Amino acid sequence: MMSQVMVEETEQQDIQKHVNGRLSTARGIEREIEKLTEVFSKFATLVVDQGESLRVIDADVEAAALEVEDGQKYVAKTHSITKGNRGVIVKIFATVLVLAIILVTT
Repeated sequence: MMSQVMVEETEQQDIQKHVNGRLSTARGIEREIEKLTEVFSKFATLVVDQGESLRVIDADVEAAALEVEDGQKYVAKTHSITKGNRGVIVKIFATVLVLAIILVTT
């Protein structure tokens, strides 16, 4: 009878050790899951921030493209105005040159 009680106590101690080991393992897994949750939460925040940065960059690129188009229109307009005035500038220069020659020779 005594040996049976000792065997039962030993079995209960073994079961208790096994249960405690499994409980410790489960708590360790729970801590690791909490750490993973935190990491994924931070990662999600970074992804959202990067998405916002990309939207800002995209808007800036679109604005720059519009500014470049406007600049190209102004350059083309200035070129056409300057090109149209070249004839007038040459005529004025020729007239001034003729007047200078007439004044110098007289």
